[in-house]
Amino acid sequence: MVGIPGAGKTTYARCNLGHAIRICLDDLRLMLSGHAFAPAIEPVVAVAADALRDSLAEVHLHCSLALAQRRNASRPNPVPAYIVEGFFRRLEPPTREEGFAEVIDVFVDEDSPA
Repeated sequence: MVGIPGAGKTTYARCNLGHAIRICLDDLRLMLSGHAFAPAIEPVVAVAADALRDSLAEVHLHCSLALAQRRNASRPNPVPAYIVEGFFRRLEPPTREEGFAEVIDVFVDEDSPA
């Protein structure tokens, strides 16, 4: 799944993709550092996530920055707001031209489960 922090990737996956392999950046961070967010290990997390993502099918969650920021702020361990904004600015939706068998676009709004 591709989407900014707070978009609802985990909730969507739990509700709709129970059969799928789930790779979560937060889980990678916890595994590598014991923390939900640790700036020092972000380069390693990014490389690991890219390698895993490139080998799997993609789902892209379209979510507004404002909604993602609100959802993120309500988490027990929120990602810093500037990080969420940076993800939002840099996010390039996946395409089939990248070699994925399928790209599923999911549009998230206020009524979507968090």
